Amino acid sequence: MFQVKHLSRRRFLTIASLVAGVSAAAAVQRWGIGQLASLGSRIYDVLTNPALKDASRGPPGEGAVRALLATTAALIATDVETNHYEEFFRWRSENLSGYRSLYQRFAVVVDGSAKEARQPDFASCDMKLRREILQRMTSRTYALVFDRDELRFENYILREILVLFSRTDAWILLGYESWPGMPRGLEAYTQAPGKV
Repeated sequence: MFQVKHLSRRRFLTIASLVAGVSAAAAVQRWGIGQLASLGSRIYDVLTNPALKDASRGPPGEGAVRALLATTAALIATDVETNHYEEFFRWRSENLSGYRSLYQRFAVVVDGSAKEARQPDFASCDMKLRREILQRMTSRTYALVFDRDELRFENYILREILVLFSRTDAWILLGYESWPGMPRGLEAYTQAPGKV
């Protein structure tokens, strides 16, 4: 009868390393290093940048808009006009596939975290608690393995808020009267911004 030999941990790791090395050498020989690097890059991209799910378009709902504006305030950490952020969220929800359901899912997740902290919803939380909730949500290792929505939130909500900020309100904070593309008067564009 066949007997099972017990392997020590060190022996198992040695055998596994040897098998991995031989497999990698065979793959390089068969496909070439360029194709393997390209394959690795595609796998990394799929893991770290999950696409939005194809879904219906429409208004995001007031709860989602409140959660998104509260997120904007928590990320930017300074007083800014929020009208263009709200327009941004509404336009994406109504015109781009997947954003409406993503925004609604985001609101459910952050409101659920706020309720765990005994708050009625995310928008009602103070800034410190909002930032703690957002920081917990963006735990990269957990998201890569278990929850693809967390990566979608980071890629399609948090990053987009920061990009919009850098293209608009960051200019105001630097001392300009408005951001690029906004009229500033007939002579204001020829003068340097005021002192910061």
